Amino acid sequence: MPIRRLFRDEDAISPVIGVILIIAITVILAAVVASFAFGLQEEKTYSPPEATFSFENTGTSGEVKIVHEAGDGIPNDQISVRGGGTTEDSPVTESEINAGNSVTLTTFSSGTEIRVVWDSEQDDTTEVLAKGTVP
Repeated sequence: MPIRRLFRDEDAISPVIGVILIIAITVILAAVVASFAFGLQEEKTYSPPEATFSFENTGTSGEVKIVHEAGDGIPNDQISVRGGGTTEDSPVTESEINAGNSVTLTTFSSGTEIRVVWDSEQDDTTEVLAKGTVP
């Protein structure tokens, strides 16, 4: 191949540079869009407590014993037991529910699925901490 022809033939380099520029622009545009999309999401303003609950059969139909096995203490006004369209607010008399506390409920009918629910004091957010079934 003559050297003069090599310097005159520029067809091969232009498409390669064009493709590289298009890919670079696409990647940069995708990064900008992703940063806006992920940056605009609301962060949780609450942190639900880490707690373990167990549901024990008391031997009586329609009666369940809920035991706080381990984990964080939970203020009494931030916890409730819900199930079957019924809510039992603050089922414990102490100001804070700690590991070892328990309560026996007869509010719910036998076979009802119940949930121990934490209510955030900062907003309307709730978090289910445990689920069980009334015997």
